[in-house]
Parts: sequence; structure tokens; C-alpha cells
Amino acid sequence: YAHPAFNNLFLITKFDEETNGLIVKRKKREQNAQELYLEASLSTNSETIGDLEYEIDEDKFIGRGNFGIPIMCQNSIPLSKKIGLVTEPIVALKRTIKIKPQEEINVDFILSVGENEETVKENLEKYKSPENVKMQFELEKARVETESRYLRIKGKEIAIYQKILSYIIFDNPIKNKKMKKLGNVELKQSELWKYGISGDFPIILVKIKDVNDAYVIKEVLKAYEFFRTKNIMTEIVILDEEKHSYENYVMEEIESSIFNNQIAYMKNVKGGIFTLSKVETDKKDIQLLEAIATLIIDSSKDGIENAVKELEEEYLEKYKQISNEEKIQNVITDDTNDIDILSDNENLKYYNEYGGFSPDGKEYLIRVNKENRLPTVWSHIMANEKFGTIVTENMGGYSWYKNSRLNRVSSWENNPNIDVPSEIIYLKDMENKKTWSLGLNPMPDSKNYNVIYGFGYCKYIHKSDGIEQELEMFVPKDDSCKIGILNLKNTTPNRKKLKLYYYIKPVIGEDEIKSNGYIQVGFDKNSNIIWAKNLYNTSDLDVKNQIYTSCSEKITSFTGDKNFFLGDGGISNPQGLKKIVLNNDGAVGKKSCMVYEVEIELESFANKEISIILGAEENLMDCKNIAYKYSKINNCRQELNRVKAHWRELLRKIASIYTFRVNKYHSKWLDCLSNN
Repeated sequence: YAHPAFNNLFLITKFDEETNGLIVKRKKREQNAQELYLEASLSTNSETIGDLEYEIDEDKFIGRGNFGIPIMCQNSIPLSKKIGLVTEPIVALKRTIKIKPQEEINVDFILSVGENEETVKENLEKYKSPENVKMQFELEKARVETESRYLRIKGKEIAIYQKILSYIIFDNPIKNKKMKKLGNVELKQSELWKYGISGDFPIILVKIKDVNDAYVIKEVLKAYEFFRTKNIMTEIVILDEEKHSYENYVMEEIESSIFNNQIAYMKNVKGGIFTLSKVETDKKDIQLLEAIATLIIDSSKDGIENAVKELEEEYLEKYKQISNEEKIQNVITDDTNDIDILSDNENLKYYNEYGGFSPDGKEYLIRVNKENRLPTVWSHIMANEKFGTIVTENMGGYSWYKNSRLNRVSSWENNPNIDVPSEIIYLKDMENKKTWSLGLNPMPDSKNYNVIYGFGYCKYIHKSDGIEQELEMFVPKDDSCKIGILNLKNTTPNRKKLKLYYYIKPVIGEDEIKSNGYIQVGFDKNSNIIWAKNLYNTSDLDVKNQIYTSCSEKITSFTGDKNFFLGDGGISNPQGLKKIVLNNDGAVGKKSCMVYEVEIELESFANKEISIILGAEENLMDCKNIAYKYSKINNCRQELNRVKAHWRELLRKIASIYTFRVNKYHSKWLDCLSNN
């Protein structure tokens, strides 16, 4: 996987006055490689006001930490029309047009890509003409109709193929049912390779037992050819379930169908067609194919259409709907005093408008809010030999176990402009239904978010809805987990009932795209932990660890279904926060997450400490033991003091070694270290 920030270094942008388009060039990295060009333009047959505007800086266009509509669109800010090197390049175009009453106009967004700049320009100029665009649409329509006639595909069949494509490309809820049947079985992609199956592309598994059902094979092969014309790579695995005999009628019919379709050259190649016999295939390998197949078509179900329909009906029968809580129209305005840790900035060292070192030099203090963010992400790393986490001032970042690239616990979004978090704490007031995130991202309110980075720990301080919130986070010296000690203080004379949601986007491997759909999430009520395990290993590493999360408070409900929790609102407005209760579904086979819900009561002017744990271990028993250990606040405090003592001793030794540098350069910061 290419590093996005590294990739961006090879992009050069310029505006071409001749074609009135924005050109992006990717410089070649090797002598024999080709340079790539992209040109974009907006053309219209309507009257325009002013020139074409453009923006290449994502930070300016979208806005720092903005998860909604881009700032420049919200506020109708003119695009800068500036060209230069930026860290996060984009292509954004804007035209202001006039539309008369009852008038219909066309606006064409044209993208031209190629290895030659002149060719890219010519194509862009060509399709600025509405006549050429219309003609090309007609030509494409004729081409598709010709392809359909050649493949002997009717409109009804295309509709079925497109439904199957939606399960291949987008979410596949049908997969959830068959994955649940497997239980806790571990799967390896490498087990497919002995059959020549790569497993890199979506697999359609076809089961056939009776030679009279051979017409289903022909339907599947026709669908396969249709997918190939759309450049959708799939692998077709046909499993012959006929009982062993000297006369293999089913296998003969399968081979005959492949040859008659003139696609025998696609047999046993990557992205091709594979035929297996059930009697000659290991039972575990069949189980593996059933688990990872995007779609399983049983030939006895009377064709593709009925097979897919039956799978959908079976899923919908078991689908359960969770009701939303009652809406409250009048939300109380939060006019309580705010917290500002930079108010006494005269005593801070090396203070700038964003933060500064504490007087003793042990901590760095930052204050941010929705309107005043840092110019870029400021990160803080906490780790021991086995477990580590990176956090940001927005409470973004991610965690890992043993290997920060190949064995991520939670996902990492490499986008410093938005800083998408993968571990989020949401709070909800049950009286007025107000919800907010404990960190600045992704669901902030209008109050300050104060951050303190210390040696081996960090703090997030916020006040909202009359509740002071202080989260102190650290990684223990030896245990493979991260601990958060959350102190909630009710500053109002009223009793408060809250709900806390802890959201994690798990990876348990190198990349969430590979592990999505294969993460099994469960809840051990007796141990009060939510655990997750990746059932499908696609890497060379023998990853067998489980991740878990727990809390010192009793977990009332959970979900492993990302679509259920986020819904249409995304992480900035999750639909799960509006539900009466989470669905308690592990959701294996779906896009995964780990979310638990706890209920908290705070008496007037009272406070409460809660521990939040996220970790990874080799087996579930170790997960339970560590979770139990840190469910006790006293144990958390003792371990935090141990971590701080470790850093004090380490820094004392470092400061002693570099004493001569302190004397030579008069470094005030190192002087602080030497005095600790």
C-alpha cells in the first residue's frame, strides 16, 4: 500500500489557459516508467459569470477537521486560483452560471487521463462540444447493445447481474448468515493457492449435484462474461457435488459448458474459472471457500435469480429493527463556564497561540475548539515493547500490537487535514438528548477542548452540558493495552443520567479493506468485555491475536455492525446514538466495528471515575485477566504512577548524559529535564 503523503510528493499541478482546465501531472519514479496526466474542466451551454475558479489545497477547500460540506461551499468563498506545491492536493472547480426561469441547461464535468499531455488536452477540447458528448453517449449505447447481443443477454438478466454486482462491490448482508454458521474457525488465504485460486478477487461459488441443473452453470458463465466486459474481476469456483462414480456426468457437463462458451482459456488462471470435485477436495478447504465467497449459488434452487432471491428472503426474516429514542425538540443551551488551560499563558514556556510547555517543562498544553484548530496534526506516541498507540490533539490516531504496520488494532486514516479518529468516546445526556464527542473530532460542541501531552501519558479536558470531563490516557509499562481513566464531574445542582459509547474501528491486521467482513465480535457478559478476532488471514504473518475492550462500568449493550451504528450520519452523527439500545449483534460478514454502551448516573456536584480499556492478547483468557485487572480504578492509578516514575528515571539518565550540552547551548528545556 503506497503511502498517501509520499504519493502526493510526485504530483504537480498547473492551470492551462488554452483549454481552461486544471492539469495534474504525476512525475515518474523510475527511468522506464511513464508520466501520467489528468486534466479537469467544467463546461456549460449556459451564460456564466466570471472565470472558472479552482482550488488545489484540500485544507483550504474542506477546512481542518471538517466532516461535513466543504467550508468553501458552505460559505460561498471564492476559490483561490493559486498554483503551487501543497501537502494534500485536490482538484476542485467552480463556475457561477445564470439560469433563466423554466430554462434547462447542461453542465459537463470532464476528466481526461493519459500518458501524453497533448492527447489529454485534445480529448478535453473534444468533449467540451455538447454534440460530441451526445454522439459519444450514443456510440457507447450502441457498443453496450452490441455486447449484449453477442453475449445473448436480455434486459432481465442484466438486472440480475447488476444486483449481484452490488453484493460484489458494496455491502453484502447475505454473507453474514453463512459466516455465523462457521463459528470460531480460523481461515487462511494461502490454503486456496494449491488449487490455483488467488483469493485476491471476489469469489462466486457454484454448487451443482445433478446434471439436470447444468443450465445454472451456463447462466453463471454468462454473468462472468458480463462482469469481464465491465472490467470487474471475479473468480468463479464450480464445485461438483456428484457422488463418486466412473461416469462423471456433472463434471463432463461443466467442462462442456466452459468450452461451448469459448472461455476455456480462462480456466485455472488468476481471475478465471476453477472446477473442483467435492470428493477430491478437503472438507476444510470447502469450508474456506464457503466462508470467503461473495455469493454462493446452489444449482438446485432453480437458477441464479431464485437462488439470490431465496438468500435475500432468509436474511430479511432474521433482520431485527431497533427503535429510536423519543426526540426532544427543546435542547437546553449550554451557557456554563468554559475551561481554558492557556488562560495563564504568561507562565508557559515557548508559548505560541496554540500552546506551550508547563513551567516545569514536564507537559505541553494545547487548547483547540471548532473555530481555532492547529495548523496541522500534533501527535503523541505512547508505547511499550508489545503495544503502542498514537494520539492527536483531536483524539485521532490508532493503536497496534507488536507491529505498527502489519498488525494494527484499530484503523489509521492517513489524512492530517481531517484526522479521522478510529477510537471515539461519545457522551449523551439522557434528559435533553444532547450528544458530543470527548475529543475535538468528530462530534464537537462549541466549547474548548484542552489537551496535555506528558511523558508516557496524555490528558483530554472538556466541559459540556454542565459536566467536566477529564480523560487521562496511558499505555502500561508491560501489559498489551491502553488505559483511559475518565473523570466525570457534575457541576450542576441536578442529577445527571448519561450514556457513554466507546467506538472502535478494528483492523486486526494490515488493512481494514482486507479484514472487513471477517472480524468476529462477541460479548462476554460475565467478564464484561467485548472481544474481536480476525477469522481470515491474508498475510504471511501468523496473526492469531484477539483484541478486546472493556470498562469499569457494566456494559449494557454492544454492536459489531458498523452500518447499524453509523447509519447515514457517519462518525460525526452516528444513528446508533439515537437508538434505545444497540443490537447486540457481532455482525461477522458485515463491515465491522466495536461499540459498547454504558449507563452512568451522577448526583449533583458529584464526580465519578471510569476506566476504559483497549488491548490485544494471544488468547481470550489473557484478555479477560487484563480487563479485570484494569477494571479497578486503583490498579489503573498505580500503573499510571509506575509509568510516570519510569519516564522520570529515564529522563534523569538522559539529562545526565547530555549535561555538557545543557552547559554549552544553555537549552532551557533540557535544563528542565535535568532538574526533574
